[in-house]
Amino acid sequence: MAFRAWLDKKFNDLVSPIVFFLITLFLNSIYFHQVLANEKDNWMVGGVVLKDFFHMEQGLTYMGLYAAIVQIILIYWVFNLVWKTVVFAWGLHEFFKKRNFRIDIDPVHADGCCGLKRISSVCMILNLILFMLGIYVSFKVIDKMHIQQASLFADIGNPLMLGSYAILAPLLFFSPLAACHEAMKSAKLKFIGDISKKSQQLRKQLKDINPDSKGLAAVQIFSEMEKIRNELIRSIPVWPFNFRSLEAFFGTVVIPLVPVLLPIIFQLFASMATPAP
Repeated sequence: MAFRAWLDKKFNDLVSPIVFFLITLFLNSIYFHQVLANEKDNWMVGGVVLKDFFHMEQGLTYMGLYAAIVQIILIYWVFNLVWKTVVFAWGLHEFFKKRNFRIDIDPVHADGCCGLKRISSVCMILNLILFMLGIYVSFKVIDKMHIQQASLFADIGNPLMLGSYAILAPLLFFSPLAACHEAMKSAKLKFIGDISKKSQQLRKQLKDINPDSKGLAAVQIFSEMEKIRNELIRSIPVWPFNFRSLEAFFGTVVIPLVPVLLPIIFQLFASMATPAP
């Protein structure tokens, strides 16, 4: 109960939302100041909205104001999402590694994750959220490069979002999963160790058996025991996810970046193929 109260306090603190809101306003003020200073007239820039606030010669259009509001809300929400995920991973590390709780992990649990499937389920929900965020970042970069015909590095927004997405997506996905890795590994070794001891006892008895029906039965029992042991070594996981989950994660990270990376790759190959004058 003390641990739950500690974790609840971390999840629902009052300071972090205020800090994230101030950081969001600061970063967006830098971004929109750069946009208004560097961009030519487009669907975002060229109006009069917030012109006096930024002390610029031009302001945002009404569509640009709408985009600014959406971006501010989204970035603030992402900051909170990242913090909640950090607290989630932190709590799991405390639970499995530092609090010395007695935790019973079942290596042959029906969920295929030693009874820890719910951790994987939460991470897969987070994976879906990361996918949608990746799509947003991809559209934002496409808009900058192809709709607005501007450089990707014309402002702080797109490089910061792309870099943050590439770094944070793997960290947010794997940090909660890594918390129970050692506990699952220890449970697997203990479970396999008990079977291995029985298998070793049978192996020692093989040298003394006679080539009769009882001897053949003993050899068959030993063979079946080894098959079971090898199958358990292969099938018992030490991470609370399977290959399909891992495949889905990398697809989630890579797919949103494909529309961004392909034009850059094509331009790179085209410049390499063009002969020098």
